[in-house]
Amino acid sequence: AGHIILKVFAGFIISLLGAGVAFGWISIFPFLGTIAIIGCIVAVVGAGIVIGVRCRDPFGRLVAFGISVWLGVQALVNLGVAVGALPTKGIPLPFVSSGGTAMIVSLLGVGVLLSIARTAPRRRPAMSGTARG
Repeated sequence: AGHIILKVFAGFIISLLGAGVAFGWISIFPFLGTIAIIGCIVAVVGAGIVIGVRCRDPFGRLVAFGISVWLGVQALVNLGVAVGALPTKGIPLPFVSSGGTAMIVSLLGVGVLLSIARTAPRRRPAMSGTARG
């Protein structure tokens, strides 16, 4: 039995996951890899928006929203190129595509989001029936 080894370049890694040839367990349900990657990116973008909403500093809020929109639009453009809805742009999928500089910059963006989250106020636990006076 002949095996085909595919070499997928940076922009089309989501196509490989969707084809179900990336990992052994994904080949049973090929769409699971694609759904998992998209779900993780949506989770990061959603967390960035929540961080921006909770931030009291206007500059931190704008930075958090900016990083979230940047990662979300970058993922949407990459997915649009992978399905053929957009022309090839060379924009990698955040955190997944093989590109050293893109990966480092994406991780730096998440580091800035985490730094903004550290300065955001924490929610207080609800009072447990004790009256303070």
